Amino acid sequence: MMPVRAYADPKSIAKLGEDIYRQKYQAQYETNHRGKFVAINVRTEDATLADTPDEAVERGRAADSQHGMLHLIRVGFVSAFRIKYAAAYTNGIPRLLRPSGH
Repeated sequence: MMPVRAYADPKSIAKLGEDIYRQKYQAQYETNHRGKFVAINVRTEDATLADTPDEAVERGRAADSQHGMLHLIRVGFVSAFRIKYAAAYTNGIPRLLRPSGH
């Protein structure tokens, strides 16, 4: 039986996911799967590896009939996504010009 965990907020889910990844998967995945995406199920501690973030999340959801909370990681990177933006300032207030992401 899996331990009962409190999913109080997104930060606690992210911390659990990062902890599980570090303890169970990081060494192997960063050696063999750099750049792929992994969805960590914080309820079951299972990992679902895929080439795209959507595929990792879809497989993770399909693998757990209880719909456990998932934390997405890009193997070998600080975060799963990089978000860039440009801003212009009008009267000291920034205005977003061009969002882009990956």
